[in-house]
Amino acid sequence: PHYGINAQCQYLDALLQTDQHTVAYPQIEQLWLSADSRPETCDAIFKQWQAAGYKTPLIIWQRFKLTMALGNLHLARYLIKFMPTNEAAIAKKWIKIYKNPQLITTSEALNIDHPDQANILLHGLKRLSRKDISLAINTYQQLDKNIFNYSQNAQLFRYFGLRLAREHMPDASIWLSRIPASHVDKQVEEWTIRTAIRQGDWRRLLSSINNLSRHKQTEYRWQYWWAYANAQLGNKNEALGIYQYLATKRSYYGFLAADHLNLPYAFEEKAVEITPSAFKHVFERSEILRAREFYFMGHIISARREWRQLIQHINNEEKLAASKIAQYWKWHDRAIITMGKTRYRDDIELRFPLHLDKKVHAWSNQRKIDPEWIYAIIRRESAFMTDARSPVGAMGLMQLMPKTARHVARQLNIRYKGRNSLLGSNTNIRLGTSYLERMLSKLNSQQVLATAAYNAGPHRVKKWLPIHNKMTAAQWIETIPFSETREYVSHVLAYTAIYQHRMEKQITRLSLRMPLVPIKQPTSISKPVSNPPHTAQTQLTTPNGPS
Repeated sequence: PHYGINAQCQYLDALLQTDQHTVAYPQIEQLWLSADSRPETCDAIFKQWQAAGYKTPLIIWQRFKLTMALGNLHLARYLIKFMPTNEAAIAKKWIKIYKNPQLITTSEALNIDHPDQANILLHGLKRLSRKDISLAINTYQQLDKNIFNYSQNAQLFRYFGLRLAREHMPDASIWLSRIPASHVDKQVEEWTIRTAIRQGDWRRLLSSINNLSRHKQTEYRWQYWWAYANAQLGNKNEALGIYQYLATKRSYYGFLAADHLNLPYAFEEKAVEITPSAFKHVFERSEILRAREFYFMGHIISARREWRQLIQHINNEEKLAASKIAQYWKWHDRAIITMGKTRYRDDIELRFPLHLDKKVHAWSNQRKIDPEWIYAIIRRESAFMTDARSPVGAMGLMQLMPKTARHVARQLNIRYKGRNSLLGSNTNIRLGTSYLERMLSKLNSQQVLATAAYNAGPHRVKKWLPIHNKMTAAQWIETIPFSETREYVSHVLAYTAIYQHRMEKQITRLSLRMPLVPIKQPTSISKPVSNPPHTAQTQLTTPNGPS
């Protein structure tokens, strides 16, 4: 079984106290070899392990390498105290290079006499590429080619290729093609495809998709781009069959395919059918009875706790029954999340509720933006969880950061009553809608760009714009560097169409919401920001950084 660090140290201390040294010492070594500091509980066993002669310079250096890989400079500096003088000097140079990676071009770095010289330079080049990828590549090309072994060169090719691809640099495809098969993974495969999409290299796009596994080739995303590339190359018949298949699907790519063929969108709507026995089994559980009482008394946290207990103890059919019960109670976030734990996706009324319609329409009308777009943002951000909070502090239905909310309130000349006011649906929708309208005005009234800016910030969106020529919005979305933002924009666009359907409005095709993306203005050209966005979706989906 897995125990916490404190418990492990207490267990190992017990082994030592009972003279089971041969069992304890190897485990103590593994525990000590960590990039993180260990609690004081472990000090006694580490001292005895050290006294037995196991804390050698080699072991200390191994731990130092781990700390440098993680960037734990505090622990790295502490470890230097226990190193021999010559290794301590090397370690200090490594820390200097970590803090200022441009030092790898100096003779001091190039003349490091140590078995890990290549690892130090490799680490420095990776760090430098985060600041200036062009300088990192130029530096690498000037180094002695015998410094790095096969695996280290492959690591650098992969690091450079992905970095260039995410920054939309023209040489990305060259470096990606140099990555040996042993170091090709999902990220390399997908960014090779995305680079071809960004550059409009349709033949390479087809070749790259064909290199995927057969299972991955069946994903809607790659089927769409395979059809699109064939259409661009004049292979209309090859594209037609895939477009026709995708157009029967309720998805972003299905809607795009329907636009190519001028077909109506397929919403695949069918309310889930629940057997009486499934309802009976759910209602027999004490958790749902307590959850109901707490929910209607307004004790939402307690109600949610009981609901979590319920979901852990019921089967798939009963989860569907529970989701319909939550829908009947108008507990929309539990209905959506509970159905999301099953494979059923066609109950559109449940999954896309028209909740808070008066507030959504009032504030969207005032800001002259589509109410279905607001609904789509709320659905993606919080799934209608009024008190949703992200790990970085975004709050409420539209996941506003308190600082952003305060700034918007000041612009609107209204009183901001503090972060807890964002848990009120009216305040949150009012400020969120106003912020979305400001993103729209900043970005040429382009809904695609404004949606991306709502998730990742307008400064990033401006840096992701094409430099030389306008491009289709589909190309631009597919090559957004952050996976979270990429998925966010495509889902919000699809949700917008679904909400129009729910509101019984005439459907605005995605192609009409997705005009050509303009080139960036000269003043906005600079290196992309490497840190990924943080919204409620970070905890609702995957985390995400670039992928």
